Amino acid sequence: MTQDPNHTSAAARPRAEGHVFLTGAPRCGSSWAGQALSAAIGARYIYEPFNPQWAPALKGRSGHFRYLGANASPRSEIVTAADRAFAGQQGLKQWARAAYRGYLGNAMTGRARVLVKDPTACLMAEWLARHYPIRVGIIFRHPCGFASSLSQLEWDFRVDRLLSQPGLLRKHLSRHEQLLRQAGKDPWLRKGAFWGALHHVFLAQSMDHPDWVLWPYESLCAEPEAQFQALARSLDFDVDDNALRRALPSVRHNSPDSGSTRRHSQSMPASWRKRLSAAAIDAVEGIAREFVPRGALAARSPTTAIHSDSW
Repeated sequence: MTQDPNHTSAAARPRAEGHVFLTGAPRCGSSWAGQALSAAIGARYIYEPFNPQWAPALKGRSGHFRYLGANASPRSEIVTAADRAFAGQQGLKQWARAAYRGYLGNAMTGRARVLVKDPTACLMAEWLARHYPIRVGIIFRHPCGFASSLSQLEWDFRVDRLLSQPGLLRKHLSRHEQLLRQAGKDPWLRKGAFWGALHHVFLAQSMDHPDWVLWPYESLCAEPEAQFQALARSLDFDVDDNALRRALPSVRHNSPDSGSTRRHSQSMPASWRKRLSAAAIDAVEGIAREFVPRGALAARSPTTAIHSDSW
């Protein structure tokens, strides 16, 4: 079942303060950024409402990295998930995660403003931006940071997820189709190409939507308080400095828990340099450049404090 692309839900009617959709590729800092930014702007934090792992109603109905262009007609289950998220509603699994991870206060705040964080829905941003009163923020990370984090977790994203979507290929990735197919045979090329494909789309869409904000993870790590303040203001929100400071506790050592946001932030930007071989770095960076020239993402970011490891 599909939804009329001109659908306007109750949640989509403009509100005075508006909402935020915070996204980017997985393992690029969006969870940390979501918790900190939602505290800074006084928004209710909604965690991954389009990820079937946390939204059981979407199992078998939607998958990770589903592409929805502005005029798409998604399944009714996706529309319902979006309506609920931007109305500040979430399910039992999301509540349980909020309690376990220590951000229950962010998830329960009574403010009408909502911050939805979901990297699994990063290719849905255009459709969401058309139908809901949101500002879009995209956190981007060096491709080797992305590849290194996936490798540590023994995760892998098959390029088939992208190649099997004709609309995505036609609109954004047609000239890269052969490169994606070739990269699928090598684990490091595959990770670099997957990062490249996603960020090629982010860059192209941000050109069409100049109000979207791209922000480097590495800069957030280097100067968390100053950079989160700047990110919030670039999204046109005032900042509660005290709330932001409480959301950014001093962390001296990285948590061994992959789902935790407790990281020694200053150590994170270059962590991949210690983990990856020279050959792996060459493979990831080389194929990433085929999709996104070095410096192109940083050039689209409003921050002037670009870290040396930003892409």
